[in-house]
Amino acid sequence: MRVNNPATINASTLASAMGITNIRLIKLVNAGIVPRPDERRQGNSRWWHERTIRRMDSRIADICGVILAAREAA
Repeated sequence: MRVNNPATINASTLASAMGITNIRLIKLVNAGIVPRPDERRQGNSRWWHERTIRRMDSRIADICGVILAAREAA
């Protein structure tokens, strides 16, 4: 869900786009395969800027955009 900054992606959206669980995502971040989150919000929630994800994999960034658009339309 987009909060404040329309170019931010939360952990569950990123994990869904990658086809993995949130726990696996955290392991990939800790292993350095996925970039560290750009922001922490609401306690310990993780948020990435869209440009960070696009640098990692533009296909994943595009999928995140589709997921966010679907959530907004619902």
